[in-house]
Amino acid sequence: MPHLNEKYEKKLFTRKDILIISEGVIGQNFIAWIRRSKVNSNYYTINCKNLNISCLPNSNLEYINEDMTGFFKVEKVLSKKPFESIFIIMKDRDEALEILKNVRILNQKVRVIFVNRWDGVRISDDYTTIIDRNEIVASQLYTRLPNIPTIAKDIGLGNGELMEVLIANGTTYAYKTFATLMSEEDTWRIVGVYRKKEFFFPKKNHLILPNDTLLLAGKPSVLESLYKKINDRQKVFPAPYGKNLALILNLNDSIEEIETHIKELYHFKVQLELVPKIYIYTSSIKNELKMKKLEIIIESYQSEYMILRKSQDYHRVIEDMSEHEVGVVFVSNNLFIKHFYQDKFYQMKIPVFIFGIKPLFDIKKSLLIMGKKEEMEKISTSVLDIAETFKFELNLCNYSPSGAFEDEETLDIEKHYETIANLFDFDINIEHKTVNPIRELAPKDDILHLIPFNKEFISRSIFEIFSMSLNQQFLNKHKYPKLLIPVVG
Repeated sequence: MPHLNEKYEKKLFTRKDILIISEGVIGQNFIAWIRRSKVNSNYYTINCKNLNISCLPNSNLEYINEDMTGFFKVEKVLSKKPFESIFIIMKDRDEALEILKNVRILNQKVRVIFVNRWDGVRISDDYTTIIDRNEIVASQLYTRLPNIPTIAKDIGLGNGELMEVLIANGTTYAYKTFATLMSEEDTWRIVGVYRKKEFFFPKKNHLILPNDTLLLAGKPSVLESLYKKINDRQKVFPAPYGKNLALILNLNDSIEEIETHIKELYHFKVQLELVPKIYIYTSSIKNELKMKKLEIIIESYQSEYMILRKSQDYHRVIEDMSEHEVGVVFVSNNLFIKHFYQDKFYQMKIPVFIFGIKPLFDIKKSLLIMGKKEEMEKISTSVLDIAETFKFELNLCNYSPSGAFEDEETLDIEKHYETIANLFDFDINIEHKTVNPIRELAPKDDILHLIPFNKEFISRSIFEIFSMSLNQQFLNKHKYPKLLIPVVG
């Protein structure tokens, strides 16, 4: 007795009778494709002029030579077999339409595939599929333009719900984990990844590498937006964290300090290729003169992109920042060390700029202390993006009192940053010093310290406080400004 699967397979691959009415190069190439196919479950009846019959296998191909523009010839051929599909591939417009008309007189519901190579042909028929030669050529040319996604035309709806996205060198998503993208999945999914001619299903902790091709499925409009987002070149910071900037004012600062902070924020803005809005948050200042001076300072920039927002509710400030896609928030150190802000900023996964004594516009160097391998890799593209955008000298520093510079993890981090720097075409300085990092950096005031923003910043227990990481200890050094970069994924 046949196995159930065998029965199913026989039913699934029941022979289909196909009629091909063709002439010209397209028809001959189509038949050549059929000959090369290893799937021979169909039986083909072929009416094609000037075809070399000797090259056709006899097992599943039958050649006829009829004038299919005549009604009775069409009737004769169609009466022989119950054709499942009929392909009409003709050079002459009138002949092609005449054949289609005769087929429809004889059978209104047989599936017809009609190759159209002429302008002005209109066919309203639910059972006829139009293959427009000009559209296909134009589509092929279009998909070969740079910065254009490849969508599936031959499966699904063909409307762009299946898309391939190439991870280009320098995109902000290269060398981040797939969790960075997967956290945004809602109306789309990563179906799989092609890498070095192999296909695999990604896990959240896998790194996205340059030249990976992602296979995405979802709503076409969403995939188009996602394609643009993934393929944004570097120097689009603060993407992918957001697009606008925010400043939360410390009302204990003098008006002179506030003015300097706004100037630093504006300096940050003008370095960006995009044109972000600046949201300045403050509670109502009881000192009316101070509030008036603040408003005058903001108005002096004559910028429609600088917006003052007043609120006594810290929670509302955070909600407002999320609603307006804030990608970097600027705060004083005194404000940041309040646990409320640390928690909320960490949950928002956005960079935090902490003001130092020396203003940002006087800074020429950036510095990153070597830390945990996983964290260093996750923030690497953002680090290079920031350094390149602001034309900072970038120093990757391994300050070790014990002189441990050759361990495997350290070498992996250095190699990773050198690789990313090459992709950005950016020089990076790697320093090895047998020194205490706290003492080494204590006298410096002309650097922007780049720090991984991880869970250690929201510690609560006494034990955690007394075992603070180097980065947490650096946070208490007020001299130089700091930029905390979220460790996402």
